[in-house]
Order: sequence, then C-alpha cells, then structure tokens
Amino acid sequence: MKLVNGIPITAPLKEERHFGLFTYDVTSLITGRSRVIVVNSPNSPTGGVLSHDETSSLAKIAVARDMLVISEVYEKIVCDGAKHHCLAALHGMPERKLAVNSFSKTL
Repeated sequence: MKLVNGIPITAPLKEERHFGLFTYDVTSLITGRSRVIVVNSPNSPTGGVLSHDETSSLAKIAVARDMLVISEVYEKIVCDGAKHHCLAALHGMPERKLAVNSFSKTL
C-alpha cells in the first residue's frame, strides 16, 4: 500500500471476540480517502473465518463506498468445520473483488 502512497490502517482482531471482524470495526476506520479493504479470512495465524453475516456486511460497505476488496489467499485452509464465504459471490462484488492466491497455500 505504501508503494502507491497509501496509508494502511488495521482493524483490531480480539481473542475475546474469536478474532472476528465486525462491521463497526471497519466502518469506524473508513474515511473519504479510503479505497481498498484487505480481508485476511480465513485468517492466518488465528484460523478465524468471517461469518456469512460479516462477509455480507463487508460486501455492502464496499459496494456503498465503491471500494476494492482484496482477499482470500487462505480460502482453502479452514479448521474446525468453519466455512469460508466468498466475497466475489455476493451482490455487487465481482467487479470490485480482487482474489489473491498462492500455490503454497492450497491443500
């Protein structure tokens, strides 16, 4: 991000909230200059996975604010029966979703 003069801002992931990301965590950090949301879900190293509701909320934020979302390098690595919810499958997201992947991160 800093390469293009971006300023990365992180949302806190707290153990007592099972490392979940909540809509208010994100919306409170977005400014008029915000352009991209980077989502690490499934999360490394915590293993936390956004719920369907959390994923849908992020998609709604991205659509409403015309933001790009970058995510899913760990989409194939989920633990304890968790289910990954693909942002690109949600309304308004195919044109604003950039999936980052890795040959070394898939099973």
